[in-house]
Parts: sequence; C-alpha cells; structure tokens
Amino acid sequence: MARRFFLILFLIPTLLSAQNSEGNQLSSYDWKGDLDAFTFIDDSVLKSQTITTTSLSASNTFAYALWEFGIQLDFNPSLQNQLRIYLTSDNDSLKKSLNGYFILIGEAGNTDRYHLYKQEGQETSLIMSSPPKNRADPNQVKNRIRVTRNLQGKWTLYTANEFGNFIFDVSGVNNDFTTSSYFGIHCLFTPTNSNKFQFNYFKIDSLNEESIVIDSIPPTIIAHAILDSVSILMTFDKVLDNSLANLISNYSLNNGYHHPINILANDSLVTLIFADSLTTNHYELSITGVQDTLGNTMRD
Repeated sequence: MARRFFLILFLIPTLLSAQNSEGNQLSSYDWKGDLDAFTFIDDSVLKSQTITTTSLSASNTFAYALWEFGIQLDFNPSLQNQLRIYLTSDNDSLKKSLNGYFILIGEAGNTDRYHLYKQEGQETSLIMSSPPKNRADPNQVKNRIRVTRNLQGKWTLYTANEFGNFIFDVSGVNNDFTTSSYFGIHCLFTPTNSNKFQFNYFKIDSLNEESIVIDSIPPTIIAHAILDSVSILMTFDKVLDNSLANLISNYSLNNGYHHPINILANDSLVTLIFADSLTTNHYELSITGVQDTLGNTMRD
C-alpha cells in the first residue's frame, strides 16, 4: 500500500579543551608534531603559542572503530577557515603526504556539511557528505560528531547538538586503507579566528553494538510546496536513496495526473514535475518504495 499525502572547514587554534572518553586529560596523550607551539594549562586546556604553522597528532591504531568528538567553532567557517579531524593516518605529520581519512568542516554560507575525505599522499577525494545543516548563530558551530566504520568499509556519520541524541546523516563505502597509526587535528584560519577553535572531547573506541546508533526510522515528508503550475517540492526529514527517489513509478497523483514526467531528487529534497498544469483542487499524492540511505522504507 502506498503512503498518501494531502497537498498543501592550517593553523592550530589558540584554545583547545577537553578530556577523552575515559576521563584522561589531553596532556596524557603522546602528542606529536609542533610541540613547541603548545602549552598545557591545568592539564585540561591545550593552548597554542605564537607559531604560525602547526599540527598535532597522537597514536591511534584503530582503523575500524567509533570516533566521536565535540567541537565549537566561534566563527563562520569558510574555505579560509576550516577544520580537519584525521580519523586515521600513517604519518604523524599531518602537514606531509599521508594515507588516511579525515572529516572536513568549513565551507561558504550559513549552513554546514560534514565531509569524509580519503587522503592518498597529497591527493584528497570525497567519500560522502552530510546534508546541509542550518545554524541558529551564523558565527558559531557547536556540534558533536560521531563516525563509525565496520569491517566491510562502510562509514556512517551521525551528528548531534550539545545535548541532543545522535541522528544518522549519511553513509558511504571505502576500504582502501585498512590500518592506522595516528589521529590528529589540522586547522586553517585567518588571523582574527586564531583563538576561536575549541574541542570539548575526543573518543576512539572499538566497535560494539552498544556504542552504535541503529537507525530504523523511515523517512517522512516534513514540508511541501507548489513551485509553479506543474511542480511540487517535497522536503524529507532524512537523506534518501536517490536511485529510488528518482523512480517515476514511485509517485502517483490523483485526479488524472498519474505519474510525474520528471523527478529531481537530491538528498532530502524531491521535486515532482507533471505534464499538465495543476489547478485549484484537493489532491492526493501516493508514494511507495522510497527509502533512506540505510534502507528504511517510507511507511504506507
């Protein structure tokens, strides 16, 4: 039975603070990199000094794991003000060629996406990106990020605000690099933002069922709009499997309109385009077979 709807992100910042998941202070990590660039305050705050090019890394042998961290960026990220968090790396110097994976935060505009990249030598390639995320404060990013990778090379990214529950954002597959030696942080910023990066905690754990959020919630429509006389835009609460969201046969409009003649599906947005103009009337749109990227099917 069909679901029916009735229309209508390389400089290190001045201040880094946090503990890891076992409560160890940041000073307990065996940090490598530009150590002269930093000093510890009360073992819990890592503060940079006057050096212009820096990076930090620490030992991490987990290549298949759960990574989690809390960030606060008190500026509007851009191409000149970015953050890379390396989940894995075979080189302790994050400024040199390496093989590994990192999360990139920083793009133009007042929305943010979290991107997972593979780095091979100096070359980077995108694996997956979260949907755009709006910010209440255009000059601050304050989120928690969780990334998992299973033995099959499936990466899954979740995000949460400061106190909320993690929700699924996106998944992708890459199993090119299967070992790791380090994790670390690498920041790019203009001078006025040198003291505006903060890290509230880092956590790296081996995978276990209790630590992974299992998302079994199907997608649903949270908004719709009539764009013009033949086009209907629907906004879903989750990123969709585009191969299914683009199937014309998955949508049918009553009153003789039947299936759309074209579909524009991108992440959580779907635009249906019909052959004939829509008139003032009551319509019933039937949707079937639409799934999110985890395979959760829209309820009937």
